[in-house]
Amino acid sequence: MTCGGRGVQALLHLPIGASLPATVMLADGVPLPDGPPVAAVVQLLRSAHRHDLGGTYCDHDAGYQHPEGGAYFDAGRLAVRWYEDEVGADTHQVLLGQARAIRSALTAATRPAHLRDQNGNRLTGYRIGRAAQAMAEATGILLGRNGSQRFQLA
Repeated sequence: MTCGGRGVQALLHLPIGASLPATVMLADGVPLPDGPPVAAVVQLLRSAHRHDLGGTYCDHDAGYQHPEGGAYFDAGRLAVRWYEDEVGADTHQVLLGQARAIRSALTAATRPAHLRDQNGNRLTGYRIGRAAQAMAEATGILLGRNGSQRFQLA
């Protein structure tokens, strides 16, 4: 993976089949769902190649010299948001089940990441996809999260 692409996010409205807000624009030929109102939003933010502490995307020419610390591969994120007191107990249970299914799919597509921090300490609780792991192993690029945290595969 080279420096280049901007981070991409995907949004999913829950419950599955929910009617969408009026501000959502559909592509030609995509039917408008006619389900219950949207009760939750799932955001999936794709991993991205970045090059400084502020998390600036790598979108420069090939001759660019990365600042100290160099380029790193920033972790993607999953966020789900709803408020139980706004959706009611029954809808809350539906949303919990659907959020668990999304998390299970992401877990199935990734594996535990064996990482070490900048001090050499082993870290647990992280996951990585096969392609990202292969890229990190082949290039030695650091893995990270926005900010100053950087990790290496152990």
